[in-house]
Amino acid sequence: MGRLHVYAMTIFGLLIAGCTKEDRPESQVSETVKSFCLQWFPNERIIASERSGDGVQVTLCGGTMAVFDASDNWTWIENRERALPCGIVSGPIEEYLAAHYPEARILLLEHRKGYRVGLESEVVLTFNEDFQVTVQPWEDVDVIPIF
Repeated sequence: MGRLHVYAMTIFGLLIAGCTKEDRPESQVSETVKSFCLQWFPNERIIASERSGDGVQVTLCGGTMAVFDASDNWTWIENRERALPCGIVSGPIEEYLAAHYPEARILLLEHRKGYRVGLESEVVLTFNEDFQVTVQPWEDVDVIPIF
């Protein structure tokens, strides 16, 4: 009976807070942000959004959080439980990851003047504007989004 109860409660929780096919009313964000989320996270829907200054932070039902600037460009994306799509960052970063961390799961992406890529292996790769990379342990890097 215990396992069945836990299973039933889990299913109920997913039905209440889980991913639905439609955005929730509190997720009134631009079409650009919605399109980005749908393109890169097709199985997740926006469940919450918060505007601050010129930007917006969205939370998706699968636990992904993303921050967008005033031009609706992503500046920070994180999900510490699930891998992020590596195709969001292409070119030199994608090539570097393929060469040096081919099996790595990306849990954090940050884009400001360069890029930061947080990996499941608890390292953060910081790429400057010339795509030179610095590798640091996760705990040595401030990865809290500026919002």
